[in-house]
Amino acid sequence: MFAYPDAQRYRLGVNYTQLPPNRTVAPVYAPYERDGLGMITSNYDGAPNYVSSMFTPAVRSRSAQEVRHDEWLRGGAVLGLNELLVTAEDYAQPRDLWRRVFDDAERRKWVVAVAESLEGVPEELQKGAIAMFNNVDPEIGRMIGGRLKESARL
Repeated sequence: MFAYPDAQRYRLGVNYTQLPPNRTVAPVYAPYERDGLGMITSNYDGAPNYVSSMFTPAVRSRSAQEVRHDEWLRGGAVLGLNELLVTAEDYAQPRDLWRRVFDDAERRKWVVAVAESLEGVPEELQKGAIAMFNNVDPEIGRMIGGRLKESARL
C-alpha cells in the first residue's frame, strides 16, 4: 500500500512520522516537526524550531556531513543540518514567475507584501533577503529596497 501523508496526518495525527513503521531508517534532525497529538519522541528538548540561522548557528551532524541523495547510510548516521549549495538553477523558476507570469499589478502587490513582512526584521536580514531576490531579478531587489526605504521614512 502507498502511504499518503494527508491521510496519515488525518488518521494518526501530525506526528505520524514518529511511529515505528513510518520512521526513517536513519534519524533525521527536524526540530520543526514537534509537539502535537501523538508525540512519542524527546521533542528535541530545548532546540529551536528551525535548523539554523544567523541568530542560532546550527551544529553540523558529525556522522553524515555531506550525504548525497543516493548514498546509503550505515551505523546510526543522522541526516540533518547538511546545507545544500544554491546555484543559478535555483532561481530559474522564480525568475520565470516574475518575468513571464506576473503582470505589473501583481508584481507591485507582491513587492508590497514582501516588503511589509521585512519591515520588522533586523537590517542585516533585510539586506540578505534583498540580495537573494536580486539573484532572481535585479528589479525585485530594487523595488523591495525602495519600498523599505520609503516605509522607514514614515
